[in-house]
Amino acid sequence: MQQFAWGKRSLDTIELLQCDLFPALPNGLDVHTINARAYLAHILRHPRVSLRQKHIIHQGVVRIEQLAKKRYRATYVELGAKKRQVLLAQIAKTPWGEGFIQEMLGFIFEALLGDPIYGINKDGVGWRWTRHTPGLPRPLRSVWE
Repeated sequence: MQQFAWGKRSLDTIELLQCDLFPALPNGLDVHTINARAYLAHILRHPRVSLRQKHIIHQGVVRIEQLAKKRYRATYVELGAKKRQVLLAQIAKTPWGEGFIQEMLGFIFEALLGDPIYGINKDGVGWRWTRHTPGLPRPLRSVWE
């Protein structure tokens, strides 16, 4: 089974990328409120998440860093918001970039709409934003424990 390195640097890149893909809303809802970084960090280490998904995210982070260094001689995290948006627009036009962004957005929306018992969607903020009423029965404990 292939393993990927998910160090602090990779997770910092992922967190900033999440912020770029889901900017803060005027009501205060953002990737921090829904705990998207911690959720994705857990997912990336979970044995039931497909290697394909982990590979897409890992390669996406590697490629976006390579592109940032090639184009701006800086890491993604070192770039200003406008330059990061230019990079995202550029990669979105590629097959790998489209798949990468799709995977990232999927996990952001899971954190936004998942049950708060899993440490995401704090106090149901995503549910209130979407006017969603969760189905019953709800989980009694987190499977992350």
